[in-house]
Amino acid sequence: MSPSYLLDTSALAAHFLDEPGGAFVTDCVRKGQAALCALTVVEFQLLLKAHGAGAAERSRVWSLCREAIRAIHPVDEAVADLAVQLRSQASERLPLADACIAACASRHGLVLLHGDSHYAALPASVEAIDIRTV
Repeated sequence: MSPSYLLDTSALAAHFLDEPGGAFVTDCVRKGQAALCALTVVEFQLLLKAHGAGAAERSRVWSLCREAIRAIHPVDEAVADLAVQLRSQASERLPLADACIAACASRHGLVLLHGDSHYAALPASVEAIDIRTV
């Protein structure tokens, strides 16, 4: 089965930290429907570190995560170009990393799963689900 969803860092965190919407993300991961953008790998590692996880714990958690994720998509030139377009079309400020993650989802035909209110600024052309509302 190919992935249907691209997880933003907030969705991945909800899955691992049992936050609101985490059960929905967990279900997607268990069904093999989840992919990541390479930037989420970086953000997730930094999030774990900020939560006090040492190097060994971050490695253990990432290993579990990597086993469950179907694909990790790079931020290539096509994704970067799309991120620029999304930022210019956004109704409010959209952080660069989040624009790249949303562009990655859109480029690969995946629904973006997130738990961040600033994604509401995305143009309607990007299919996104706020996991806090499911």
